[in-house]
Amino acid sequence: MSRMPAAGRRGVLAAATALVALLLVGCGGLPVDTTVQPGLDVNGVNPPPLQYVPPGPRPGAPPEEVLRGFLVGGTASGGVYDVARAFLTNPVARSWVPDSAAVIYDSSSPLTIRAVTAGVWTLSATQLAVIEPDGKFVPSPGGTLVHATMTLEQVAGQWRISSLPKGFGRWVGERDLNELFAPYRVTYLGPPMAPTIADVRWFPRDHLPNRLAAAVIDPLPAYLVGAATTAFPRDANLSSVQVKDGVATVDITGTFRTDTANRKAMWRQLVLSLSGLPEVNAVLLQSKGIVLDYTGRPARPLSASDLTPPSGAVAGPVAPVIRIGSQVSQVDVTSLLDPGAGGRPAATPRKVYPDVGDGWVQLALSADGAELAAVDGSRNGLSRWRSNQRYVVPVDATQIARPAYDARGFLWFAGVGRGAAKGARLWVVDTHVAAGDLNAARARPVTAGWLADRVVTSVRPSADGQRVAVVSTDQSGRHPRLDVAGVGRDKGGMPVSLATPIQLAPTMTLIRDVAWVDDTDLAAIGQVGTRDPLRVVDINLGGELENQDPTPGAQSISVLPGQRDVVVVTDRDTVLLQVGQGWQQRGPGSDLAVPGG
Repeated sequence: MSRMPAAGRRGVLAAATALVALLLVGCGGLPVDTTVQPGLDVNGVNPPPLQYVPPGPRPGAPPEEVLRGFLVGGTASGGVYDVARAFLTNPVARSWVPDSAAVIYDSSSPLTIRAVTAGVWTLSATQLAVIEPDGKFVPSPGGTLVHATMTLEQVAGQWRISSLPKGFGRWVGERDLNELFAPYRVTYLGPPMAPTIADVRWFPRDHLPNRLAAAVIDPLPAYLVGAATTAFPRDANLSSVQVKDGVATVDITGTFRTDTANRKAMWRQLVLSLSGLPEVNAVLLQSKGIVLDYTGRPARPLSASDLTPPSGAVAGPVAPVIRIGSQVSQVDVTSLLDPGAGGRPAATPRKVYPDVGDGWVQLALSADGAELAAVDGSRNGLSRWRSNQRYVVPVDATQIARPAYDARGFLWFAGVGRGAAKGARLWVVDTHVAAGDLNAARARPVTAGWLADRVVTSVRPSADGQRVAVVSTDQSGRHPRLDVAGVGRDKGGMPVSLATPIQLAPTMTLIRDVAWVDDTDLAAIGQVGTRDPLRVVDINLGGELENQDPTPGAQSISVLPGQRDVVVVTDRDTVLLQVGQGWQQRGPGSDLAVPGG
């Protein structure tokens, strides 16, 4: 699914606004029914005054028109679904929960409605994604069909829907997606070096403070188990969220700890999550009307600026390295981004690393810039270069893929295990120990049962080191997957396992390499569809895809440290920098490695 361009969104919004104006004239105003309906357990902010109100059922409308009208009624804005309920019998109207799973279907393909038997009809469409009740966006593989069977009966001479499939929420056309839903960041807790970890959820645009607060308080997503934590207890429940004068007062119940560290962590999660909303400037956290206080808290609602930044020294920037032939040299990032800026010629790379012979490929650079790693040409061996000395990494594997360092000093790589390591697909090396100690510095497998029948072609840790992006194929090299999973570590910090993953970009038919752009965005080289040219695709943890201009011959991808600038290296040993939507050549190079990536 592609992101809608800004101009397109403005055009849709303008059209929707005009349509609303017409409907207001024709319908005599907005709905005034204030009856509480199922779908939201607690109070939220009032819906916006201007809403899209679709037309209700037309007298004498046949079953097919009633079914289509019900689907259109589900696209009402502001969280008011009185029109949609008007197409249902009274019992079904009372039990229908619009906030159940939302099916996103292809608006450009026909939505068919077919009579099965008397009073029984089936709806069919091409499904692009599903937004689950907790806001998780689950893209669907290309060509996925969705069906729903409904029954209708006559009520006072008018056809009405008398049964819905279990869990049926709404069907929303892709064209309406960005007007009804939007992605938002939900904040969890990480280790001291990465105090917060963000997830991305899609929510309807109504009752947003309530929806976001509920998501923060809910249990941790499965793919972050072991990588992140939450300060809220399992029995925490959201009582209400009220927003007034920019302050969101969040009232919750549960068995809360009283120590300052835990209380501060709860406030941090809620403040950082809710501060992403334009109507929220500060947060007040309480339980049954009593503020959940802690030592040192200012006597007022807290804003994001009140949160103490994480402590600890921040390492200085480490320059990327480029390889030309066997020579590995530092890159002047300023010159790479803007060669000849201010009349200054582009800087010549400065050689500070040992040569890496032609028999080695897929270079990696540690986060501290102290060592390099590369795969041998046969793809059956891996070596590290440290202090001008090469060290072989003991591992029993074939098809070894590009290595990558994480920020905590562990070297990740993938391969197909053999012998005693049969079944292993991912390994890590502890670079804190002496590189020459073959026992301490040996590669250790990372448990990830979901990769057992896969061949991993790329593994990239996130900047916080708590998640990894994994590209894999089946054993024939087909059916690529891009998964993101949380990292489980032992007491010493060594990665030992991966959580159950989330799959991103299932519509991509080729994925050659991937890199993290920031904590919620990735960029991958590949194809979307079998006839698509090779290109870079921007991918959000929320499920969005955005295609960039074609990039013929692209082999590897990196993101410059401290930037969002994407660099690719092609099969012609040229380095390309993304400039706007296009690509500009920045010189020769067979490998470019960024620290920790």
